[in-house]
Parts: sequence; C-alpha cells; structure tokens
Amino acid sequence: GRFALGGLVAGLAGLALSARILHLDKRILEMYAWITPLGFGIQKAGCLINGCCNGIATSLPWGVRYPQGTLAHYNQYAAGLIADPGQLSMAVHPVQLYEMILLFLIAFAVWHFRKRFSRRWSAIGLSLCLFFVSRFLTEFLRDPASNPMGDHVFAGLGSVQWILIILAAMLAVVLYVTEIRRIENAVGKAEPVVALKTSILFILILSVVIFLTHKLFTPFELLSLNIRFLPAVILAGYLLINSTGKAR
Repeated sequence: GRFALGGLVAGLAGLALSARILHLDKRILEMYAWITPLGFGIQKAGCLINGCCNGIATSLPWGVRYPQGTLAHYNQYAAGLIADPGQLSMAVHPVQLYEMILLFLIAFAVWHFRKRFSRRWSAIGLSLCLFFVSRFLTEFLRDPASNPMGDHVFAGLGSVQWILIILAAMLAVVLYVTEIRRIENAVGKAEPVVALKTSILFILILSVVIFLTHKLFTPFELLSLNIRFLPAVILAGYLLINSTGKAR
C-alpha cells in the first residue's frame, strides 16, 4: 500500500521544514538533490529481486521470470496468463533495472551541474524534474496491474503519466524562470550558522513524532527510519559533549 511518490512528497515536506528551522544552506540542499535519486536507485535493486513494480511481458533475452509468491507472478496468475501456480511467470521487462540506471544517471547529472545554479532549491528542482520524466518514460513498460494508482488511461497515457508529465513541465518552467531572472547574491555574504540547541531541539521533536506514530510503520520501515535517524542523534550528542568540554 506504499507509493514511492507519496514518500518523496513527504520527504520534501520534511526537508522544507528542516531547511526553515535549521537554516540549511545551499550546499546541503545540493547534496540532498543528488543523494535522493542515488538512494532511490539502490532501492530499485530490492524491487527487482522482490518482483514488485514489474514490467509488461517481453520476448527480449534480458526478460525476467519470477517464482510463486512475487507480485509479478500473482498478477499474471490472477489474469489467467499462467495456468499452473507452480510455474515461473512469463518473462517481463526488468523495469526496476531501467529505473535504477536512469536514477544513477540523474544523480550524476545533478551532482555535475549543481554548482551552476544560484538559487538554493534549483538543484532539487532539476532532480525532481528529471525524476518525473524518467518515471513517465518507464511507465510505458510497467505492468498496469503493479501500479498502486491503477491503470486508468486518458488520451493514450495512464493517469500516473499525466501527473508526472504535468509536474515535470511545471518544475521546468519554474526552474527556467527563477534561474534566468536570478539576482546574484552579494559577494562574501555569510551563511547562517545553526545553533546547537536548535538542532538538539529539532531531534527531540522528531523523536517524539516517531514514538507517537510508530504504529503506522512496518517493522522494516521502522528499522530503515532508525538507521537514518540514529546517526543524527549520535552526532548531536558528540557535538553537545564537545561544546560542553570547550566551555569548561
């Protein structure tokens, strides 16, 4: 019941809140812009192995066949495409692999061009725009039955594709306008420094939120969340101890 685009939107909302509270500078946002597609690309390896988000049937030599218990196998068996539940699925496009390659290319492109932008959020805008375009293209090869949003088609394009291409076009226009009409920042303008107490307070608030909403997550999701969150807690503790020692 989870959808990657929903997680992306929620992640961006959290980033926007963090950027406002912690006064994140342009360098941190640039790093987020290329690390995010890199992380999504690594995640696609799990999707490829698990058989979710699978592609349509293909006769190409690199088509992938899945065993019983995978989503690809279940969808084909439910549709009557395979008669024996014990046999492997029909060969399908490894869409997850295509997406992985595209996401790695997006991460490299954003990393390469990140310094050419003047606005704080431009690198993230480029990353999102390229991500939406890549998903729009791979949707042509994705099995509609594996899509959480369904397979409704309008004017030859699925509902997901319409959403993706509209968002990509809007981001491209905003990115073009903001960068073409940019106002250069004053030379030597200092970046705001985040107070340690602000960072610690932010981590405490996140800890409370995670504790109150932990029942909404699966055990694996909680594990993934803790893997990302614990290093921030450890680093904040180290900085706190270090600053206390210096104060003495």
